[in-house]
Amino acid sequence: NSRKLPIAYLATGKFWVNNHSHIISGVGIFSNEWLLLTIENYQISGYITGAAQPKLSQESLNKIKIMTATNEIHKKFNSCIRPLFDQIEVLKHQNQNLKKTRDLLLPRLMSGKLELAP
Repeated sequence: NSRKLPIAYLATGKFWVNNHSHIISGVGIFSNEWLLLTIENYQISGYITGAAQPKLSQESLNKIKIMTATNEIHKKFNSCIRPLFDQIEVLKHQNQNLKKTRDLLLPRLMSGKLELAP
């Protein structure tokens, strides 16, 4: 309800889903990216159940009605948004590689086993 954390994620590769999650997927012209952005910007507070542990049940999820656009608009959206999400994935992998490199080199630099070139 606070919206401090994302309510939806685009999962790629291998992942583990717990029992408090739903896996949904775009079909046809409704890409996963469109679905993610639509859900992220949707006001779901009226569909949340449970006081101590707020959750979105499958029954409530199935009741959510989402506006859509024409096929042409969805095609244009997908052609614009897909490269952006592809770039996000590339940058995530580059960040992971940079963190590994940092974690490998920083202890050597701090211990004096590695010196910076002038």
